[in-house]
Amino acid sequence: MLHLLRLVRAAAGGPKQDLLSPAAWIAAAIAATLLQWSLFAAVTGVSATYALTPGVLFELAWPIAAGAVVAWGLAAAGTQLPRFSPGDTGAQFIAVIERQAPRLAILVTRFETQAHQWQVSTLTMAAALILFVALQALLGPR
Repeated sequence: MLHLLRLVRAAAGGPKQDLLSPAAWIAAAIAATLLQWSLFAAVTGVSATYALTPGVLFELAWPIAAGAVVAWGLAAAGTQLPRFSPGDTGAQFIAVIERQAPRLAILVTRFETQAHQWQVSTLTMAAALILFVALQALLGPR
């Protein structure tokens, strides 16, 4: 989220036709937050006031605060994080493999080609569903 806000702030001075306005991004963030809170009690079975107790807030907020400190530290140091083009980040991974190990790249490309076939995708999804149902039956709701 902090990275998104940095991009919105940087784009505010750039061409306006390329990106949505910062107000649209802020509205989307607010809508996403409200949607999560509106579904909280229905999904968890616990009232929303429980989620606002100090213990729960601290338990959930410290990893976010740690990430924010790291992000601010990297920004203050001028560190440029790797830029991925929009879309599939797997293409970046495959490019690294192609440079490092050409044989492995051929195997990964072949596997990816086979995995995108409907039969393989359907069987993988069915196996994941069966595994999920079996684990739910064994472990039960928590």
